[in-house]
Amino acid sequence: MSKKFLATVLAFSVCSVPFVAYAEDVTADSLLEASQEAGKNVSSMSLTMGLNMDAGLEISTDGAAASSFGIAMTGDFDVKTIVDPMQMEMTGTYDVSVLGQAITMDMDMYMIVSEDGNTVDTYAKVITGGEDSGWEHQRTDMSELLDMFGVSSMDDLQSMDLQDILPDDVEINWDMTENDSSYTLSTALMFSQFMPLIESSLEAAGETLDEESLSIVEALMDSLGMNLSYTIDKESSLPLSMHMDFNNSDLSVFDSLVTAMMAESMSTEEGVDSSDMQCRLILNDLSVDAGYTYDDVTEITVPADALATEAVDPTEELQGVLDEALEAASEAESES
Repeated sequence: MSKKFLATVLAFSVCSVPFVAYAEDVTADSLLEASQEAGKNVSSMSLTMGLNMDAGLEISTDGAAASSFGIAMTGDFDVKTIVDPMQMEMTGTYDVSVLGQAITMDMDMYMIVSEDGNTVDTYAKVITGGEDSGWEHQRTDMSELLDMFGVSSMDDLQSMDLQDILPDDVEINWDMTENDSSYTLSTALMFSQFMPLIESSLEAAGETLDEESLSIVEALMDSLGMNLSYTIDKESSLPLSMHMDFNNSDLSVFDSLVTAMMAESMSTEEGVDSSDMQCRLILNDLSVDAGYTYDDVTEITVPADALATEAVDPTEELQGVLDEALEAASEAESES
């Protein structure tokens, strides 16, 4: 999936979880119900976001001792959002180290909803190792995004919470902790619980999955877990911070996929026998932390050279990426 399409979805998906005044018998449910009302009073939001990944890849062949390679990534981002009409600016830097190779990526991204609310324009530019990709511009019909989340209006979309995008038979169990001046709500989810959203997203992009592809995606989603927590200020009734990590994921299902991809890559090298290669992914940490402030953004300005870039259809790029991913997953499954 393209980074522009992801950013558009992220901009609508990553929403604050505001809360109102509390009674002594406050519960997680009462906080969640109150959040909808408090959120209506927020006109803009800023957040600082940090990403950390610490992982490893073990590769063995012909029964020999495994070789270990580190995979690390850190990212720091600043995000500004204006609610009406919806506008978003995100700037940040990734530092990536894979198999001993280090690289820095700087990213600028803007998402603007048109005045009439009918379209969403996303602009993105990445500078990788000093090389500027130039601006890329995608335009998406608002109806496609609304269909993706199963709602009919922008107001409905902005008022959605996490429970709203899960199937009716999946109930989120929040744990609540009271602190001196805040509450903390936390929960654990599996990505498989979001399959209806994933399928509706593909349908909104004009794509469907056949039975084999769907089973592959479901197997991958079944292995991915997410821990999520919010800290909410009692006085302002708004979130102060968010933590999300994927450290309870079972990566074994990805091992055959990675093995197939690595074997294919190495098979092109003369004299390399990759037929008995085995790869194992190790996840030490994959987490995102964010801190929020409110009503502090008055203007978001898209650079003129970005505005001058011709828009392209995001669904074509999405389909190309999807086809490649499913082909690799299918090959890995057949070779396992």
